[in-house]
Amino acid sequence: MFTNVINKLSIDNNKSGNKQLLQWSTTPSNQNQHWKLTPVSGKEATYTLSCRSNFAQNIAYNSSGALNAATPDANSENQQ
Repeated sequence: MFTNVINKLSIDNNKSGNKQLLQWSTTPSNQNQHWKLTPVSGKEATYTLSCRSNFAQNIAYNSSGALNAATPDANSENQQ
């Protein structure tokens, strides 16, 4: 869970692919706010951030450079 210490909101995956991430009221039982960092093989200090909910999503950069929730794609460098 990644929580903003100032406003107490957490990153939420917005329940579906290719949408802007939300900052939502922190709820420890909300699986949409649980994330894991997985090292990318062969790339030093590079990780994929994946939501642990049933709505499997990765954090990615979109074409304008903003962060969004995206359907996992192991070949997408925007998700690393």
